[in-house]
Amino acid sequence: SKPIDTTQTITDSDEKTTTTTATQYINIPTTNLTVRAIDLHSSHPSIEQSDFLTLPTTTTNNSNNSSTPPIQFYDAIVCSMVLNCVPTPTSRGTMLTNIHTLLHPGGLCFLVVPLLCLTQSKYLMNAREFEDLLTKGVGFEVERKKVTPKLAFWVLRKGREGGGSGRKAGTNRWGEVTVRNRGKKYRNEFCVVLT
Repeated sequence: SKPIDTTQTITDSDEKTTTTTATQYINIPTTNLTVRAIDLHSSHPSIEQSDFLTLPTTTTNNSNNSSTPPIQFYDAIVCSMVLNCVPTPTSRGTMLTNIHTLLHPGGLCFLVVPLLCLTQSKYLMNAREFEDLLTKGVGFEVERKKVTPKLAFWVLRKGREGGGSGRKAGTNRWGEVTVRNRGKKYRNEFCVVLT
């Protein structure tokens, strides 16, 4: 792959001009990448039609059932604008814990959700509470995060030692749906329940 330098000039609303130089890579070899793309309703032959919530996450000792697929572990999982489309709070929690389970120790999750899910939910006080769920509830470490006017992004890492959920025994902080905000401003039903 060859790096190429590109220069971009941006003028903001205060008529200040900023010049940025970035290095872009073209023709990056992908021979060492194995990608498994899945979607509930795939419309492309390269995308497997599958439900992430039904992927195996535990080993079974049932040797008579050879149709049970083996568990696959991943170095990275991208969950962009998907969690907010999962229909129930419990299924959202299952999705997050399955992502954590299916990552290799040290693996990364790239998570993107609409900011309105976090700021206008009846059930979340703020985006920090959702991040606490990701770290203290599911067990991720936050590598990076970014909030734009419309989206919230996280790069999450599964701890190097692996392990299960980071939730302490007896902690049921994320085990139920509790209304925390009332009024017209809080118009969405987004929340996550960990079981």
